[in-house]
Amino acid sequence: MPIVDISSAEVGLYSLSGDTKSPTPNVEFDLNQFRDPLGHLPFRKECTSGRDEKVKEWIKVDPRYLPLLNQCIILVKDHTTSGGKWISIGFRDYHGTWISQAIASLVADELASLGYRVGVLYAKGQD
Repeated sequence: MPIVDISSAEVGLYSLSGDTKSPTPNVEFDLNQFRDPLGHLPFRKECTSGRDEKVKEWIKVDPRYLPLLNQCIILVKDHTTSGGKWISIGFRDYHGTWISQAIASLVADELASLGYRVGVLYAKGQD
């Protein structure tokens, strides 16, 4: 299923920066321990955001990514099978916005491939 507008989604994913005040997700993950792509010099020269494919592929190698993805799948599956119509999950990046943008994009793609209607709001903050 393709990624949809957030207003028609059953799963909302929020890419949050350290200073983002709203929206407030039902569940929020702190991405502070993920390695920071902005500290990787080639990305600063070649990429414009965490949604860049090179950044996403680099984040996928972080050993924290698969457990986080699995938690998201479990949360969404449990919520929807118990009759829930909407769940929102936030990913907070205290380093800027690139980690949360990459994670939100990757998780959205995975959930959409499982058949969920997923919408994403990306942080606008310091990069």
